[in-house]
Amino acid sequence: ENTLVSRLAKDPGWTMRPDFPRDIELAEPTTIRVSLVDKAGQPVTPDSVTFFAYRASDKSMDFSAVMSEEGKGRYAAKVSFPLFGFWDGVIAVKQGEDEYSTGERIIVARP
Repeated sequence: ENTLVSRLAKDPGWTMRPDFPRDIELAEPTTIRVSLVDKAGQPVTPDSVTFFAYRASDKSMDFSAVMSEEGKGRYAAKVSFPLFGFWDGVIAVKQGEDEYSTGERIIVARP
């Protein structure tokens, strides 16, 4: 069972620094980034990093994108949002069977 207690017990102590642009426009490509470091400040190379975009008012518009390594501990995905308004952006990092995530509210502007 993947309970909060068991997930906290497995927490590797990584620092995830997401970079969600503030000036995202409808249907315009934008780059979402994240940097990952361990407790000692060294870059982390996990098994996978994925960006998820959730639209609370229309789940059919949810999407995800695999984030590619830009450099040691730095990952990015170029995405376009199909609707303006509020989105929840989540970056999920997988290492073995464990998954760690961070998120932020995203506002997509009208053109």
